[in-house]
Amino acid sequence: MTERKDELLDAALQLFVQQGFHSTSIQHITAACGISKGGFYKHFDSKEAMLLELLRKVHENMLHEAENYQGKQHEPELKRLEGKIRIELEKFTEYRPLFQMLFTEFPPHTENKISNYLNRMRRFFQEWHEQSLLEAFGPRVRPYVSDLAVILEGIMHSYLTLMTWHAPTLPLNQLSAFIVERLHSIVKDDSDLQAQLPRGWAGGDEPVQGMESIRCEAEALLLFVKSRYSQGDLPEKTLQTTDMLHKEFKADIPREFLIDALLHQLQHHAVLHTHTQKLSVKWSAWKGEKHVL
Repeated sequence: MTERKDELLDAALQLFVQQGFHSTSIQHITAACGISKGGFYKHFDSKEAMLLELLRKVHENMLHEAENYQGKQHEPELKRLEGKIRIELEKFTEYRPLFQMLFTEFPPHTENKISNYLNRMRRFFQEWHEQSLLEAFGPRVRPYVSDLAVILEGIMHSYLTLMTWHAPTLPLNQLSAFIVERLHSIVKDDSDLQAQLPRGWAGGDEPVQGMESIRCEAEALLLFVKSRYSQGDLPEKTLQTTDMLHKEFKADIPREFLIDALLHQLQHHAVLHTHTQKLSVKWSAWKGEKHVL
């Protein structure tokens, strides 16, 4: 991403938060950067395309640290979960003004590219939370992990709302520890617990499954590879392969032979095993269902 493009995105972020998306014109953005409208269109097709690019950048930034949080050596899984929740709370606090604007101007259940992308982000976080909870608490929570993820998100949302409207920022390390303790209390006393939601539910009309679930998994893989590439753990060729795979899954008609070949290349990297395994299982299941139909 060029320096000028970054400058435009940073200026747009400030203006969207201050004035709202619909009240901010392309001229406002270019004036803040001291460039012409022609300079804007060298990087973005429209103001909407710019906001989508900004959301993708924010999404990647929000998950980058949490996804790669390692904690101390031999740290218990519950402490790792605390660390991930703390980082997520920090990032949501950082971008809170942006999301307040987005949810006001692009409310749920409206049909447009921005609302659709926000819904995909929400579904992505739902699956990511479920996976994090499984890693922390083990297979015993699998039958009700979707309910546990909703409880986690509900607690986080309530505290973030409280800090937005009624109180100064709480110590997030203490808050994340408190949240994990409450989740652990539920898990320890789960003998009579009855799941209310199906596995993979993410707040839509149906559970996240099929190609939508595969695309979420491919996005998680791309974020992971980008972070490891930035740390020097993976070569640029692997990043290019993953990006190509991600784009192919987003196509209206994914090319099976190409996806199979790209997955095969990525499976040679031991550091990617967990992500590629999950993606391969979902992809194989989708192909089987498709061919049966």
